Amino acid sequence: MKREEGQSLVEFALTAPILLLLMAGIVNFGFIFYTYLNMTITTQESARLASLGKSDCQVGDYINQNLNVMGEDKLVLPSCSTYNTTSTSKSLVATVNPIGSSRKSGDTVTVTLTYSISNLTPILNQFLKPVTLTTKTSILVE
Repeated sequence: MKREEGQSLVEFALTAPILLLLMAGIVNFGFIFYTYLNMTITTQESARLASLGKSDCQVGDYINQNLNVMGEDKLVLPSCSTYNTTSTSKSLVATVNPIGSSRKSGDTVTVTLTYSISNLTPILNQFLKPVTLTTKTSILVE
């Protein structure tokens, strides 16, 4: 009769790394998808605020307060002096076109958010590059 005392341990040792990578991928995908949905909602609301006559700095304040991105990341909004900093790879870049002073009734205002998100799981950083998410919304100015 054969001895099979270590069979289960060997099978677990072979399948555990694959299962852990699969779980890490699922968690990472969920985090990226959550961030994308959050960016989409924030972009839509920011475009609505811009269409109602709010300044670019007020739109930037709304984005800064309502978008949950990583703590060390900074908002860059070139048309507002408060958020007009140098863009880095860890930046949330927002653009509002046309800028606040030139928007008039009947124009279309477009808000775009771009964010480069790194992988949540350090293991996946070995295999995958950061993902760049972009959302864009256009709406008529009231």
